[in-house]
Amino acid sequence: MGRRAVRAAVRIPENGGKILQVGRKLDPDEAAAVMRAAGMEPLAPYPGSARRWECRCGRCGRVVYPEHRAVRSGQGGCAFCGRADALAALRVDPERAVRVMLGVGLRPLEPYTTSKATWRCECLTCGEIVVSMYCLGQQGRGCPDCGRKRGAAKRRFSHEFAAEAMRAAGLEPLEPYPGTMLKWRCTCVSCGEEVETTRSKVISSGLGCPRCALPKTTPAQG
Repeated sequence: MGRRAVRAAVRIPENGGKILQVGRKLDPDEAAAVMRAAGMEPLAPYPGSARRWECRCGRCGRVVYPEHRAVRSGQGGCAFCGRADALAALRVDPERAVRVMLGVGLRPLEPYTTSKATWRCECLTCGEIVVSMYCLGQQGRGCPDCGRKRGAAKRRFSHEFAAEAMRAAGLEPLEPYPGTMLKWRCTCVSCGEEVETTRSKVISSGLGCPRCALPKTTPAQG
């Protein structure tokens, strides 16, 4: 292999991780050492830090053309092995995937494929056959039907809890609870009038029906 002197700052793993100062002539053998440390065997003379360098990947055997500066910065030399490693990192152990789904109350009825593929499962709560995904199980989401029922039950609880304050002020709600700051249609149990007020106002003032809250007047004596 021909020798070509190049001025560069380069990290050489065999050199204890030291940085060679800018202006030092980089020996091609030192550049090759960087490539070999990353599993690349140079097949051509060193072309320069920013040029593609013909090498053979020691892992897969393919001929690849990484840049010395990219390998030096830790980006790896073989794009093929890099993609394979990335896919392997995303791959999930099927047994672990099943455990995740069981953790949210779903029993898989078919083998695991990928994170975002549909997955037929049986709900351990209601017994329904549902279609879910592993990525949804990771988010803690189980049977959609049971989820809707739990949401409805939570809303019913919120309505009843909010309605207690209105009834304490003599108002009977005529519609579902809209929120503490929104007007809520109610009927006054004393005068029968329909009123619109907010739960927040009723709690802060302790008053319900505006008409009934007005002071009573007595007829003038003749």
